[in-house]
Amino acid sequence: MKVAVFGAGTMGSGIAQVFAAKGHTALMYASSTASAQRHKDKLAASLNKKVARGKMTQEAADDIMSRVLVEEFEAAADADLVIECVAENMEVKKELLGRLDALCKDETIFASNTSSISITAIAAATKRPQQVLGMHFFNPAPVMKLIEVIAGYNTSEETVRRWIRSGKLKANMNSRKKGSVITDAMLREFTKNTPKYAAALTTPIGGIVAASTLLLGTLVAKNVEKGEAIKNSTIDSEEIKKILKENLATVKINIKNKKKAIAQLEQEIVDEETKIKSLEYLLKNIENAKGDINE
Repeated sequence: MKVAVFGAGTMGSGIAQVFAAKGHTALMYASSTASAQRHKDKLAASLNKKVARGKMTQEAADDIMSRVLVEEFEAAADADLVIECVAENMEVKKELLGRLDALCKDETIFASNTSSISITAIAAATKRPQQVLGMHFFNPAPVMKLIEVIAGYNTSEETVRRWIRSGKLKANMNSRKKGSVITDAMLREFTKNTPKYAAALTTPIGGIVAASTLLLGTLVAKNVEKGEAIKNSTIDSEEIKKILKENLATVKINIKNKKKAIAQLEQEIVDEETKIKSLEYLLKNIENAKGDINE
């Protein structure tokens, strides 16, 4: 699979590393090819440090870097998946996806790493809103084994399923419907070693399944990566409360930003309707003038 990652900062570089490590070609883009090359060099230096510490073999590092490429913009034309990690600015994202929409093949899926901007609003910049989804990686991407997949209003179920298949992920169904994807292996590990919390959090009481599965994923990802067994004694109520409060704050921010995006779209609709009236008025006047001349 060929993946084009736009935005080569901490998240973008990490996402490119994740896909390259899985055997995919990852194109890395920044504000310029020179900037993208600098970020690629930083990624190579980071992997070399892991090699020096014995955390990775030189062969593995070289293999990853051989798949991380810096190319011109046009090289993204045949990408299977495009992920944007640019600034959290609606206009910047829409301008980029508009250009990519005109460039990329019809089958290309567009994904946004946004954590707060409406996927529906972003998708409106393209002629393929059914193939646009949110793909929120958790930082640092190479470490956190959790991705939140968000469907916009027009995102097709096939697009979500296709990405999950291509990424070799198995989605927890309750979680996927609400926008969060957690691998089965992570859930099994958690429920096996933490029955006290798993029983309470995975029971669909009062519609809290989405929040609980995201919480599970956060705890699991944090502990599994350390190679530690997840025991009842290592996850206390204060930790759960802290994560719930963080997620609550994020959701409130998301709602605020989505309301702002809706207001912006409504204003754009009003502007377009005004433009229609103006055009109809001009057309009517031209037709009337033509009739007067003929008479």
